[in-house]
Amino acid sequence: MELLWIPITIAAALFRNIDRPSAARFSFLLSTPAIAGAGASALHHLIKQGGIPEDMRIPFVVGIAVSGISGCAVIAFFLKYLQRHSLRCFVYYRLIFGIIMIALALFRRPAG
Repeated sequence: MELLWIPITIAAALFRNIDRPSAARFSFLLSTPAIAGAGASALHHLIKQGGIPEDMRIPFVVGIAVSGISGCAVIAFFLKYLQRHSLRCFVYYRLIFGIIMIALALFRRPAG
């Protein structure tokens, strides 16, 4: 959920007449402290709960490494994509997602 504001910050930068690649780069840099804070909080809770079991330490480190590498690859792809393409598909995605979220909120049954 931490990355939901990235399209919003990109849109805000575009409204300020910043080019697409710079807006995306700024948005990802802006998200870095929040993501680092969420990771630090999760690590704190993990340590507080007793840490990582002995048999899960290697898979844990491998998971972090794979996540970091795939995240960097996706960001690099996205920045290259924005140099040649518009954000139109992301606008449609946000509109459809927003409509779904509003519909879910309206038709959700109250608990009880």
